[in-house]
Amino acid sequence: MRPEQDNQRPARVIAIASGKSGVGKSNITTNLAIALATRGQKVCILDADTRPSKTRDLLGFMPVFTLEHLLTGEKTLDDIITDGPSGVKIFPAAAGLADFVSLDDSQRERFVGALRELEQRFDCLLIDTASGVRNTVMHFLRSAHYIVMVLTPEPSSLSNSFAMLQVLKKRGQKNPIHVLVNMVNDYSESVEIYKRFERNVRKFLQIPAYYLGYIKIDETVTSSVTLKRPVILLKHSAPASQCFYKLAENLTMQFKHDLEKVSFSEFWNKLAIKTSLTAHGRHPTGVYMRPDLPGSTSKSAPGPEKLTKQALKVIKEGDIDAAQGRDLLIPLILAFVDRFKDYPFDTRNALLQHLKLKDYPASELKHLIITLEDDYEKYHQKPVHSLSSTVLRLFAQSKGDATRIEELSQHLQKNFRQQFGRDLFNPRAELIKQAQRHELGEAEFTELLTDLHKTYEHQFGKPWASDTEVEYLLEKVIGIIDEISEQERSLNENLYRLFNRLDHMSKSGTGPVTPVNQTNPKEDSI
Repeated sequence: MRPEQDNQRPARVIAIASGKSGVGKSNITTNLAIALATRGQKVCILDADTRPSKTRDLLGFMPVFTLEHLLTGEKTLDDIITDGPSGVKIFPAAAGLADFVSLDDSQRERFVGALRELEQRFDCLLIDTASGVRNTVMHFLRSAHYIVMVLTPEPSSLSNSFAMLQVLKKRGQKNPIHVLVNMVNDYSESVEIYKRFERNVRKFLQIPAYYLGYIKIDETVTSSVTLKRPVILLKHSAPASQCFYKLAENLTMQFKHDLEKVSFSEFWNKLAIKTSLTAHGRHPTGVYMRPDLPGSTSKSAPGPEKLTKQALKVIKEGDIDAAQGRDLLIPLILAFVDRFKDYPFDTRNALLQHLKLKDYPASELKHLIITLEDDYEKYHQKPVHSLSSTVLRLFAQSKGDATRIEELSQHLQKNFRQQFGRDLFNPRAELIKQAQRHELGEAEFTELLTDLHKTYEHQFGKPWASDTEVEYLLEKVIGIIDEISEQERSLNENLYRLFNRLDHMSKSGTGPVTPVNQTNPKEDSI
């Protein structure tokens, strides 16, 4: 760790955030920290996710001491900080930091002191925040110099991140955010997702949102999680690793051109003072409050029933529009989900009701259906519809329309050829099979040969044979057919005569039947 210097520039603080869990936030924090370290940055990860730490899982270690030991005065900052890969340090702050407001004055003072020391020791401080809108999460986001919002192609990722920014704006957030799109196939897909998100943020929240980059979907990342080794160390050349290096390069350039930032620790210091004054009955401005005296502006907190009635009255009778109503309800719903890990309503019925109320364009409804089917296949490892049921549904949707069924058949054949490099069936073998059908008469056979001759001439620009040759071949074919017919007739007649003779000999009792090959040559031969 570097010594403190009076002219030392404080660390750049980057908060990695997301509106929902499962978007790869901790994975991004870990690999980005290593990528920054390889560019000469002194980096520390502040693990601020109060849930089971995924950062620790990715690095495969369990810290001996955490922030909780520092807050109680048992350990110092140096005792707590853990060595990570490539010179990265980890400050396990999650345990003991469920709510900054719940700390006492001495604990808040120790915490602010630790942040101030981290700010001076490192070039870059990455904060792996928890998802959701709890107070401590909001404090970390507001105090950071950069907020990196992680999105994925899932619609819920965009909506939850938007809701988080709604709450953040109400807390006074005005600085821009930087959008990082994870789990995409390429740059174009990431830009499309970013633009969709940025339009809504700019239109409804008036918060600037800048494109920071993307992380390509990569099977190596899955392997790295299993092996508890960051992908950037597991395989330097992996597509995802290259994205992290590019991201670190962009941020490093951003650091060089940035103006001086407000101190990260100073935000927490002011918050500590404000929290302390409020806890001791003083308004943050210094005005003393006595809740027990008449005329006091402080009131006891209303109960849940009263709060519910007030909220209903505002929605039913208040002078608010739909957007303001959403601003009122969404933070409450997200807080409920964050605490109880469930929604306060039947999501299935809510979705059906939503579809009834909204006149969804066909494209959006189609996108919703495809998303649900993809999620089903991902969670249950099998498609929603079996192959046979899918085919039956396609035919049912065609409603007996021969043209649509023919188009369906052509699409199947085309896709089969593209995927496997051969036709779905062998045309030559199918033609011979059809030609050999017993019910194919002389006229149909003649028509088939004529059509083949015309096709050959159209394809190669010359006749397959002269008219004379064709007529000759036709005559030969017809002659063969006639010969086969004559043989069949003769065979039937012989069989008929044989059965009559056997029947006559049986009735006359002339004894055993003489074998056919021993009959008298003077007699009628069969």
